[in-house]
Amino acid sequence: MKIACRTDSLIDAHLRKGLLESGGIRVHLGGEYLSGALGEMPPFGLYVLWVGDADLAAARALLAELDPAAPALPDEPSELLA
Repeated sequence: MKIACRTDSLIDAHLRKGLLESGGIRVHLGGEYLSGALGEMPPFGLYVLWVGDADLAAARALLAELDPAAPALPDEPSELLA
């Protein structure tokens, strides 16, 4: 599984999940049930959309059509630490 995108909004996460599912991509929304535990804290990148390794390129292409100005995530988590 690879991360297709992260978002701060549960509504945005479900919108993006629906877009991917309508494109035939199986997706898992992580962090969906954690928002209640945060209280008033801002949920920076709390919601994560996971897709299969083989679907990553197609998922990112669909998401880019939704929001072309959004920065792309690196393919490997280690690239986030660089």
